[in-house]
Amino acid sequence: SWEFWFGLLQGYKQTYGDCLVQQGYKSISNNKLGAWISAQRQLKKDSKLEQKRVAMLDSLDFVWDSNEHAWLTGIAELYLFKEKYGDCLVPSNFVTKSNHKLGIWTFNQRADKDELSLEKKSTLDNMGFIWNVADYKWHEGYKALIGYKKEFQTTSVKQNYVTPFGFKLGQWVSRQRCRKDLLS
Repeated sequence: SWEFWFGLLQGYKQTYGDCLVQQGYKSISNNKLGAWISAQRQLKKDSKLEQKRVAMLDSLDFVWDSNEHAWLTGIAELYLFKEKYGDCLVPSNFVTKSNHKLGIWTFNQRADKDELSLEKKSTLDNMGFIWNVADYKWHEGYKALIGYKKEFQTTSVKQNYVTPFGFKLGQWVSRQRCRKDLLS
């Protein structure tokens, strides 16, 4: 019955603290709770879920749109990252203290840029989100090279040279020389 599944969800929430059950999740008794959750979301979306049941699920802080919830969690974590590190250049393997895979989340935002709503793109833009990391890093290297030339009157940078702010300019210049035929 519906109440049986609701009870399983209550148990899940007691154990894990939320109702964010993954699609393939099975309970200890091998019940496919994840599939039931998906069905409840679809029923509500189709206006076929009784209001009483909607209220019962709402009482558990049920997440009706898991994609939107994931995006909001990601943007909140990105705000914290930027506050701590000063930019939105999250390393690809970065995981937050709350175990959110923020590096993967930021990668996905870049990969899905064309599918994001204007509002989401604008939110990211207003944070200073870098959409093309390779271009950004190239321009950072170029700015560092200009600074080096102003200071030393040359662009002949030793391979092991690191700028005072930690940029490995020598390696960057060496890569540009090796890839000169590939540069635009």
